[in-house]
Amino acid sequence: MNAVAAPALRTVAFGDLDARLWGCVQAGAEGVATVGSTEPESEADTVTVALESSSATEAWRVAGPGLELTVTAASPPASWTEPEGFDQLCRVRGRAQIGGSEQAVDCLGWRSARSGLELTRFDSVREVAAWFADEEGMSLSALRPAGARGHDRDALHASWFEPAGPLAVAEPRLSTTYARGGLPLHAGVELWLQAENEQEQYPRRAQGDALGVSVRLRHDLTELLVCPLRWHSRGSEGTGIYLLSTASRG
Repeated sequence: MNAVAAPALRTVAFGDLDARLWGCVQAGAEGVATVGSTEPESEADTVTVALESSSATEAWRVAGPGLELTVTAASPPASWTEPEGFDQLCRVRGRAQIGGSEQAVDCLGWRSARSGLELTRFDSVREVAAWFADEEGMSLSALRPAGARGHDRDALHASWFEPAGPLAVAEPRLSTTYARGGLPLHAGVELWLQAENEQEQYPRRAQGDALGVSVRLRHDLTELLVCPLRWHSRGSEGTGIYLLSTASRG
């Protein structure tokens, strides 16, 4: 008898500093969404949702109590092979209940799909993403194998998005400063792009600072820490997310 393959893990993060809005959706066999304000120490609303589609070319639709979103591509996808999947900048439109009031959603974000990602094989999966403008942003994932004692064994994958298309990253680096309780305070990303020769190699850098709000979620045998960040890179300010996923221990 063949083992049942793990369902694709799909993630959507979105936000707009000017609109004081952020949100995150994650779905495997089950789906959950959290949407809140970027005001420090504000609370977020969390609901169970259904997420339709996992394609890089189609619109994704998210539906749950007080939440209706349509997620469309805002950049070409950056493909992965291990695990198989893609990352992509996106635009999120719809409506959301935040603190008892309905708010329109129309902002940039990031979405990803991973096929057969079994969290029991990893101590943790960290994902950071930032969006600065249409087709401009970055994403990075760090997968730490079960039993690893430090970040030196992390498998890192990253992409830098530009209007001409995603740029391949030869050497991604992620550093994180944590507060008490394990909440990220600051994240630094350095992405060394692939180039024809050593003289052409240079990194793209981005720095993210926590906005003072975070949410811990449990769904689909997964524990997920969601932290929205304010990002800076090359003179631009953007919105982004820091996600930490672990297999639920109980």
